[in-house]
Amino acid sequence: MTSPQRIAGFWYLYGYLREVVLIYPVYAIMMGEHGISPIELSTLFFVWSASALIFEVPSGVLADRYSRKRLLVISGVLKGGAFIAWWFAPDFAGYLAGFVIWSMGSSLLSGTSESFLYDTLRTAPHANSEDRGFARIYGRGMVASSFGVATALAGGGYFAEYGYAWPLALSIAAPWIAALLVAIVFVEPPRGDAKRHQDFFGTLAGGVAEVRRNRVVLYIVAMFASLVTGYGVIDEYLGPFLNEKPAFTLGTVGLVYAASFTARTLGMELAHRLPFRSLRAIAILFAIGTLGLGVSALTNDLWLVVTYGWYFAASSAAEVLLHTRLQSEIQGSARATVTSIAKMAQHGAELLFYLYIGTIAQLWSFQTAMAAVAVLTFALAIAFAAMAPARSR
Repeated sequence: MTSPQRIAGFWYLYGYLREVVLIYPVYAIMMGEHGISPIELSTLFFVWSASALIFEVPSGVLADRYSRKRLLVISGVLKGGAFIAWWFAPDFAGYLAGFVIWSMGSSLLSGTSESFLYDTLRTAPHANSEDRGFARIYGRGMVASSFGVATALAGGGYFAEYGYAWPLALSIAAPWIAALLVAIVFVEPPRGDAKRHQDFFGTLAGGVAEVRRNRVVLYIVAMFASLVTGYGVIDEYLGPFLNEKPAFTLGTVGLVYAASFTARTLGMELAHRLPFRSLRAIAILFAIGTLGLGVSALTNDLWLVVTYGWYFAASSAAEVLLHTRLQSEIQGSARATVTSIAKMAQHGAELLFYLYIGTIAQLWSFQTAMAAVAVLTFALAIAFAAMAPARSR
């Protein structure tokens, strides 16, 4: 594989196949039918999130010390393996083990995938601009993954009507096929850094030092922890938020979900074409999107479909551009470690956002909570825009 075009095509196929997990829309129902109570289900979700937080940075260090290609392959194998645990042990312990395995596989992907793609494009011949090429291909790779999720959501329920064996079997196969694609097609890109061979803690220290001494990288990590996390958490509360509005039936809730998915995909696709290149401009783009969330919180009719879509389109585009700036600003050898530190900060901030939204919704309403998130994230976006540092190099 040599040209950026071939790299891009196989990268999109990999992203799509990895997410065609047909058990996605029905696994909570499946667990309930196997005796998992609501509190046990919540416990499983908590362990899932906590294990992702624990595995995040160590997985980034591994990606800076060892073959990122092999880690991508292992990540896919682990993701498929999680559903094997669910198949053969359909009880609390089996589901818990599956979630931990799944979390481990996802952590190996996080940081590794961005760094692998960035170095692959950087070292590919005939690449015009590594930053711009990364934004385009990484964004479209996220789009391909989103279409994989959409395929799983559309087909998983249908297959589940004939039992859970078929969705589980196909959920095992898809990540494994994606892993096989990486193993066969992609080549480990040269990194050209001697520090790759230092010990685990030396690599971790290098990544932490990069974040501490590089003011621009630290600023970007903070943006991930606040602005990217905020937009990622909001979608979990769409159902109860719309349920408070009398104009929305279950059918129209599905319409808003479809609109947000379409808008998010559009934002990822168009991110590389937008003029928001500086960190100040990216923060402003987040602020523009947050205005859509604020209007959504105050809207009680179907115009909410437009404003909610506006929020997700702007925020997803800003996330892609922020990933691009992070990769281009990392100067040391611990690229995947730094990326995982940003992801870990995002996971940690999720807990605060869940607490913030849950407390306000408990005291008042989900509509009030959405408005509060809009105010908070708009203020943070404006603050980031005002304090944006200059490019480090």
